[in-house]
Amino acid sequence: MTNPDHDYQSAHEIGKIFNSLLDRQVLSEFFLESARNLVPADASLLFLVGSNEQIWLEAQTGDPGKPTVEIEREAHAVLDKGHPALDGRSLFVPLLARNNPVGIACFFRKPGEPVFERRDLDLVFDLASQAASALKNLFLFEENVRMARLAAIGETVSMVMHEIKNILQIAKLSDELFRRGIKDKNQKFIDHGLEGMSKAIHQMDGFVWDMLSLTKDYKIECQKVDLKVLLSELEQDLSGKAKQLEVKLDFRAEDGLGPVNADNRSLYRAILNLAQNAMEACGKDESWVRIRAKSCDSESYEITIEDNGEGMSPEVKGRLFQAFFSTKGKQGTGLGLLIASRTFHAHHGVVQVESELGKGTLFKVTLPKNPS
Repeated sequence: MTNPDHDYQSAHEIGKIFNSLLDRQVLSEFFLESARNLVPADASLLFLVGSNEQIWLEAQTGDPGKPTVEIEREAHAVLDKGHPALDGRSLFVPLLARNNPVGIACFFRKPGEPVFERRDLDLVFDLASQAASALKNLFLFEENVRMARLAAIGETVSMVMHEIKNILQIAKLSDELFRRGIKDKNQKFIDHGLEGMSKAIHQMDGFVWDMLSLTKDYKIECQKVDLKVLLSELEQDLSGKAKQLEVKLDFRAEDGLGPVNADNRSLYRAILNLAQNAMEACGKDESWVRIRAKSCDSESYEITIEDNGEGMSPEVKGRLFQAFFSTKGKQGTGLGLLIASRTFHAHHGVVQVESELGKGTLFKVTLPKNPS
């Protein structure tokens, strides 16, 4: 003969475990098995309740001996009434969290087995109440995750549209300039138009490449890269912006460094993102950005990006590589440094950051010469 007090104590102790389970399927199955052993029952099912009181089968143990459709109809009836149903060898108990239905638990005994008693119902109801609270918390957690994902998608779409709009604006102005040049036979307009369109294509190509670097399946394709040539191209591409911002650029690669194995395009974009950030952080007289590449030893090399700009607070430094985090307001996407970080890590590199407010920032990137 079972001890009722012992069974209720067991149910209470089991209920303490529910809130530590962070997977809905695991929690549902653990609840059913626990309740089924306490009652006991030969089979059990758990239906969860969604919007408009629609229900679905979340977990099942054993064979209830009747079609699931019929059981679901009986579960709906219990949900409508809002209280348990005890009918011989069938037991239906609603899972209520603050009087709101979260699910319906169903228990069955085979023909020939004793019928369920009131004590069985009370025992399962006590355990179901604890499970309901844990499930409600999981539902709220899942909803928060879903909303966070939607917010991230919204921010991504907004950022993508903003960047594309800027590139299209350059392309449209360049196209208009080119057409006027053709119409007026003005070679200067034609040249400026072609240069602008080339710039727009280059920017769109780089932007698409940046977006691809954020995908789940992002992989690098290594080849021999001459860092002197890469830095020279970077300096040339950034010279116009540097002149506009009145920032002095100083790009140098150590003599004798030799070629390294790297993904030329992604490495270029990563350093470009860091260099642009450094330039935009400058805003005082005699501003400068220095980029150096040197060999550390036979297996690794180092790239440093240093500026004498405004520097960063500990909070900004701590959130530096966080998606959508930017100190530039609407002018920043919050993805540039994330893209750079992913690229360096894809090369099996290490990024270190030193910064002091009012004095500037130093990014130190150590990379293997032959990423495996």
